[in-house]
Amino acid sequence: MTKAASLLLFGLLLYNIGHSQTLTDVTTAAGSNVTGNAIKINGSNNFPTGSEGLELYFSSGVSRINSLNRTTTARFPLEFNASTFNFISNRPYFLNRTIPGSTEDSQGPNYLLLHKMYTGTLMPESYVMGRISAIRGGVSAGNRKISVEVNTATAYNFNRGSIMSHFEAQRLVSLTYNNETYLALEFLNNSTVYSLSFTGYASGESFALLRDEDVTNVQEFVPTDAINVQGRLSLGYFGGGAPVSRFHMIENVAARDNFITVHNTSNTNSRLVAGTAGTSYAVTNHAGSSVVESYNDLHLSAAIAGNIYFETGRTGTTSPVRMKLTNNGTLVIGTETVPTGYKLAVNGAALFTKIVVKPYDKWPDYIFDSSYRLTPLPQLEQYIQQHKHLPDVPSAAVVEKEGIDMGSNQAALLKKIEELTLYIISQHKELNNQKQAQAAEKQALENNNKLLEQRLQTLEQKLNNLLKQ
Repeated sequence: MTKAASLLLFGLLLYNIGHSQTLTDVTTAAGSNVTGNAIKINGSNNFPTGSEGLELYFSSGVSRINSLNRTTTARFPLEFNASTFNFISNRPYFLNRTIPGSTEDSQGPNYLLLHKMYTGTLMPESYVMGRISAIRGGVSAGNRKISVEVNTATAYNFNRGSIMSHFEAQRLVSLTYNNETYLALEFLNNSTVYSLSFTGYASGESFALLRDEDVTNVQEFVPTDAINVQGRLSLGYFGGGAPVSRFHMIENVAARDNFITVHNTSNTNSRLVAGTAGTSYAVTNHAGSSVVESYNDLHLSAAIAGNIYFETGRTGTTSPVRMKLTNNGTLVIGTETVPTGYKLAVNGAALFTKIVVKPYDKWPDYIFDSSYRLTPLPQLEQYIQQHKHLPDVPSAAVVEKEGIDMGSNQAALLKKIEELTLYIISQHKELNNQKQAQAAEKQALENNNKLLEQRLQTLEQKLNNLLKQ
């Protein structure tokens, strides 16, 4: 449509029978395309039909602009061409507002001033609420697009702010410029950032690009306000339906690790990662498994009266509890039942290579004291025949009912071993005494035998002598 035809259509839209006027009526000369007079549209009468074009009218307290064909109801693009669009209502709104300048090319970080900060003197209201868009580098550098959601405000004696950045991480900082303190957006030291613009609400804004040598006292601004997501949040999620949980992170590249990382950069070894290991995970035999790994101490905590449950082997909606750590420090394995008076309970077989029980104040070394008196064996035999177990050793009925106290049981067994040792020593002494007595008797018999042999020899000799006479 030619410019003349557009003006003609515009004039037709303004025509109102009886009291409307054409564009020509308000120009300084008939047929002129310029007027020095204001045009006020306060009605919506006499809409032309059958052709497309631009409509301006006022109806039911609302001023309207349409680009359409009223006969076919087809709608057409509406273009605005200006350096800045200001939508004025209760507060100023900017649409694609140009921010002049560009950052340096890899000469250090650059800063975009947002607005002044409260530093002790009460402040009027200043805020930036919207999106800052920009381009970093040329086409050969990937022509990377930057988008930063900014929500900052200073009023009276408060400073508040937070940002969410896309493509690369920006940082919200405070800094000093010309002896004034500002909230600012820090751009990384990299290739040039240009074509900056802002869309949103702003008041008291600065929007000035500065180099690192222009500012001092740059400090990270630590937000205290929450960024809330009401609903389910997904990362990497693509496909039909919704995420299956409040936070759902998906990775579909085998060589990557689908991890959530928490890291306090002031402590190198404070990193905590949790997620599903890919083939690139350092501990390769865990690839494909769910992993929680801490580069330092790992604390699992259940607040106040909470317990910590370890579950494996889920079937359907049932996930058995394999181990439970209670809020008072009792660990039970293979059961959820917590026995009274114990710190560890195992329901099932347990294999140990070493157990140390300490301290134990009744260890039976007193058995070897000279004042200790062993139970006479006849008395011990009588006890065993009556009770069917050794003294100080729990019976089978007691063990079945109460279990075995490892410390006292080991002490009781050691006591019996030590008593048995004393019995053996006593028996050994008695046997030695018997052997010595038997040896003495044997020696006496041998001596007597020798005397008898000597006497027999003497008698034989005398008898032989008599026979010779």
